Amino acid sequence: MGLMHKPGITLVCGAGLLGASIVAAPAALADEHLHALGASLFGANEVGHQGAGEDASGDFSGEIDMETGTLCYYLEVEELDGFTAAHIHKGKEGKNGPPVVVLELTGEDGEETCAQVDGEVLAAIASDHEDYYVNVHTSEFPAGAIRGQLGS
Repeated sequence: MGLMHKPGITLVCGAGLLGASIVAAPAALADEHLHALGASLFGANEVGHQGAGEDASGDFSGEIDMETGTLCYYLEVEELDGFTAAHIHKGKEGKNGPPVVVLELTGEDGEETCAQVDGEVLAAIASDHEDYYVNVHTSEFPAGAIRGQLGS
C-alpha cells in the first residue's frame, strides 16, 4: 500500500474499505466540555447524485472542545484523487444540507488539524451529531465524492 500526500488531506492508496458506513459514534469524553465525533465515508452514502466508486472511502475522527471553541480532527481518504474541499454539513441521513464547518487543509505530516468554530455551531453539532455529515469533494465529484454521517 503506497502513501501519497496532497495538500489538505492524507491520501492512502491501496485496497478500499467495504462495510458499514458508520464505525464511530460520538460520545461525551471524561470532561463534559469535550465531545468525540467519528464517521466513515463512502460514495454510496452520497444523496441525489452518484458518488465515487466502491473502493473510495474515508475516515473522520474529531473532538469538539467547547471551552476553547475548537474542532480538532483527522481526515483520511483512500482511492480518491483530485481533492478540492471537505466540510461538515447540516443534514440528516438521506438528506443534503448546507456546509457549516470548512475542514481546513491538513499537513503532510499527518498532524491533527484544529479550527476555531462558532460556539453555537459547535454546540449544535455536539448535541445533535446525527443531524450532521462529513462530505469530501473532488474535481470529478464536485457535489460530493464520499459522505459519512456523524454518529450512529
